[in-house]
Amino acid sequence: MTMLDLKDFLASLASIKQFPDRSAKWLLENTENLRGLLEIIASDIEEGQLMQSMAEHYLQQGIEQGETRTKREDILKLLQFRFRNVPEPLAEKIRALDNRHQLEVLFEKAATSQTLEELHTEIDTPATDANHYENAE
Repeated sequence: MTMLDLKDFLASLASIKQFPDRSAKWLLENTENLRGLLEIIASDIEEGQLMQSMAEHYLQQGIEQGETRTKREDILKLLQFRFRNVPEPLAEKIRALDNRHQLEVLFEKAATSQTLEELHTEIDTPATDANHYENAE
């Protein structure tokens, strides 16, 4: 709140002469107390906006984690459908992945590969080229 806004606000309060509550009347008549109250309110509003921003950030992070988990599950379901039996070591590797682009590529590979060995190769690629999936985005 700028000083001009504060003066306008205070001027509008000047018309309030009869208040049944003496403490409220005292607060409204005392400019310094009112200014302090307004600073507290403004601080609370800023804090509320910060909390909302943090909540939105964590909500988005949760959504992204859910999408990543769903993509892993989709890959495993597709592999089970196509190959009937997914070896546990391969399933564990898939569950450990968190790079969303890698999971997208792996999903496509799961749909088109002829063997599970092709998927092992795709999963192991980052071990030899750590930037492979980061640069592909």
